[in-house]
Amino acid sequence: MNSKTRRPQKYKAQRPQRKDLLFWWAIVAAVFISCDNRIIERAASDYFPIETGSWWRYSDDNIYEPHQVYVEVESLTSLMNTDCYPVSYSGVVHYIVRDERAVREYKELIYDFGGDDYIVARSFLTRIKLPMVQGSIYADSMSDSVNVGGVFIQGKCRIDGLVSEYEDNSLYGNIYKIIINTRETIIAPDTTIASTSSVEEYYAPGIGLVRFIDDEGDFNLSDYQLY
Repeated sequence: MNSKTRRPQKYKAQRPQRKDLLFWWAIVAAVFISCDNRIIERAASDYFPIETGSWWRYSDDNIYEPHQVYVEVESLTSLMNTDCYPVSYSGVVHYIVRDERAVREYKELIYDFGGDDYIVARSFLTRIKLPMVQGSIYADSMSDSVNVGGVFIQGKCRIDGLVSEYEDNSLYGNIYKIIINTRETIIAPDTTIASTSSVEEYYAPGIGLVRFIDDEGDFNLSDYQLY
């Protein structure tokens, strides 16, 4: 008896139907459009409402010796040929500039010599880069020197920022957490003066800063008024 060798059958791959492809492409597009819309919405939201007269009050979590910080935006002024807002933090004034790319703060390094103050370096440095994106890392710095009594004094300042978290808060909406580290250094021939500071700040759309944590404690927004 002759035996016949059976060849394996060939199966022709079926192409997906056009309507199936359109269906899956529609789902993918909807996902991307939804994500893009949320990103655009957050980018368009005003996380830094800064107008003359606006104020915010913060309270810490110390039940025995509660401490408050009062922040108020004062009238627009000019510094280093730059229009800026003086923002008072319980009497300590910071000069702030905000545009579509960043929130910048005026920094000034002063050297005391013989009872007189000499400005070693000054500039507006990026404090928060805009728009905020989770995971974004940025830095800004300045360096300058001045002749004091025949000796050159050098000053340096660097700000490092990280947009570390983003969360959907039930009370304030979409909140961004930013970690900001600042290092200031004044170098003289016989000494070096250095200081560092770190703060965590939480921003909500349409309100601004709603919480911050620094060396003084953990402060949460208790009241505010925007203009």
